[in-house]
Amino acid sequence: MPSQPTRVWPPTPGPWHVVPESEALHRWVVANYKGDSVASCQPAGPWITDKEADANVKLIAAAPAMLAALREVIDNLTDGNSVYELPRATMDQIRMAIADAEMAAS
Repeated sequence: MPSQPTRVWPPTPGPWHVVPESEALHRWVVANYKGDSVASCQPAGPWITDKEADANVKLIAAAPAMLAALREVIDNLTDGNSVYELPRATMDQIRMAIADAEMAAS
């Protein structure tokens, strides 16, 4: 029997931001441009502290902008018109980061 095709869902469109009042609840929330919750982080005993939860949620909120910036770097450096060059290893790391983000969305 043939396998069913995997449906790929795109991530929630950015930009994302940290909901300021969520810190007072010790549960940091990331919301999209419409205010809908996208993700949340909270302290978990000795394993995840308030500072770590705060840092995690800020990183999550920045994800759409970082992915867009990485895509732009690749596009600009591979269009044949760039006077700049990055080491191959750096370009490979950027491509792998983009692929990881796109796989996470599938």
